[in-house]
Amino acid sequence: MADMQSSYDKLFPTQVLFFVALTMLVNLALVTLAYSFLWEQPFFPVLQKEKHYFEQTISVEAATATRFTGDSLYNTMFVDSGIERVAYASLEDNPDDLAGQVLRKTTAAGRIFDNLFDYLLLLCHRFSFFLSTLGYLVFLLVAIAMHATVIRHRKRYEFGDTPILMNLWARSTLSYAFPVTFLIWTLPFAIHPALLLASIVGCVGGMLFWAFSMPKIA
Repeated sequence: MADMQSSYDKLFPTQVLFFVALTMLVNLALVTLAYSFLWEQPFFPVLQKEKHYFEQTISVEAATATRFTGDSLYNTMFVDSGIERVAYASLEDNPDDLAGQVLRKTTAAGRIFDNLFDYLLLLCHRFSFFLSTLGYLVFLLVAIAMHATVIRHRKRYEFGDTPILMNLWARSTLSYAFPVTFLIWTLPFAIHPALLLASIVGCVGGMLFWAFSMPKIA
């Protein structure tokens, strides 16, 4: 049987991996360098500002539950695993590490670690909010998939097909929807939950457009 995958299809997972890695590298550079040295601001107020946004938009109980789940995830990944402890332990005095002694005499190292782990905590809170949002959208996604499958099956017994241009537009919309959503949800700034929800709705809308523009089964 002939291989139906093109060279682009085989390269796609690599492109996704490098896009995610590059995005996170830029965000971490902003957190560790821009916040710590350029703006000379701690990242913790960003956590507090976004917490205020959530409490204003959704109920305080829902915001508290979201933060609790995010805190639990953060503790599992970075506290219980010992990553945070090892990172801060590297700031302790070590007579054999001359370069480290110079760095530890300044407040830069501690500030960098504080901002870095606060950003990771922010991502855990957003991921918790994403999971709670996905709980409401999963039924819609299943309904979309089932309905699109039925429509595509019916097209086999009808004349004509979905215009190629419409299918290309749908694929282009979906190809932009996922990376834009990922960029928004990982930004190292306080983001209003309405914008986070709008990005999810836009992503689901792109999936909906793509699902109903698929050509009929040959």
